[in-house]
Amino acid sequence: MSINKLTYRKIQTAKPKNNPYKIFDGRGLYVLIKPNGTKYWRMKYRIKGKEKLRSYGRFPEISLDEVRNLAEEDLVLIRQDVDPIKIDIESRNNEKLEAKNSFQFVASEWIEKRIFTWKSEKHKADVIRSIELDILPKLGSISIKDITPVNVLECVRSIEERGVGETAYRALQRIRSIFRYSIATGRCLSNPARDLAPALKKIIVEHHPALPEKKMPEFLNKLENYQGSKFTIIALKLIHLTALRPKELRLGRWEEIGLSKSNPEWRIPGERMKIKGDKEHIVPLSRQAVGLLKDLRSMSGHGELLFTGRNNPARPISENTMNKAIAKMGYKGLHCSHGSRTVFSTISNESELWSVDAIELQLDHKLKDKIRAAYSRGSYLNQRRKLMQWYADYLDELKLKGGNRNA
Repeated sequence: MSINKLTYRKIQTAKPKNNPYKIFDGRGLYVLIKPNGTKYWRMKYRIKGKEKLRSYGRFPEISLDEVRNLAEEDLVLIRQDVDPIKIDIESRNNEKLEAKNSFQFVASEWIEKRIFTWKSEKHKADVIRSIELDILPKLGSISIKDITPVNVLECVRSIEERGVGETAYRALQRIRSIFRYSIATGRCLSNPARDLAPALKKIIVEHHPALPEKKMPEFLNKLENYQGSKFTIIALKLIHLTALRPKELRLGRWEEIGLSKSNPEWRIPGERMKIKGDKEHIVPLSRQAVGLLKDLRSMSGHGELLFTGRNNPARPISENTMNKAIAKMGYKGLHCSHGSRTVFSTISNESELWSVDAIELQLDHKLKDKIRAAYSRGSYLNQRRKLMQWYADYLDELKLKGGNRNA
């Protein structure tokens, strides 16, 4: 039997006819030419007395040399009475099985099983976002039984290197939990994340108590009627209206404040943010925040700092000053100045009126996807302006509810 009869030119120049026809290369390999001009690679062979037909794709996507190599590999199997089509089916089944055993697939199952136990929408969003952005890019495509402690450590250390140690610990806890589920469902035998905590930098996890929304009407009214330093009262009101970290608010300078009528905002330099050297953080200011800053300017506008210390105008007020005032109002251990960020995040997320990205950017949380983050910084600023005015108005409504209860 002659082989290798075909050439590239012969296939290329073969014209379609009214009916499909074949031009042969040898040993069962041929090109099937359809009336529409499409050319398909086929190979006819017999195995265990039965005639079979093998498909290899289209010409020229599969070249003549490539198809000959594929056919030769199949002919080796055929001589051993092994059907290459059966091998392909088994291979595809194995690939499907591997996909079902990938970390990403198991993590999705784990979320489906656990999501009903998570009480708040914010917590659900936080867990899913953490897995999708922090964990899956590193571990998602790997078969869960093949993941080693080194793989897991590289994943959580890449998070830790961003300066967010607590986020790295939470990611490790979630990976550990996913592996426990994987063991229970027979996907793997051991948990490579089990003993890795000591390998991470030791962090002190600060717990910032925060009031639930139902307690905010009472708190806002108590704050309105608090008999203390006006500096402290304005600081506490502003921290709830801006969602800033206490340090970012306390060290605020007048040169950062722009009170233009159209788009008032507070521009905090990157070196003052939690991760130093980052881009400046723009905080849109609501009408309520602008009013407070105008009152404050009459008190401290002659200096550099917004909030000056009682005994030394060159030094800012302390976070302890704000937290002491909250304690005096009856909320010791229940709320703190940093807890205002949790209140903002919870109310904004649970309203379902605003995108998660806009809320996260307002909190100066970093979006892990660099392209998305670059896009979001600009595109969400207008939405954040609307968000912060909506939130200030919402706090006013809550305060009014508290006032009506006390009337």
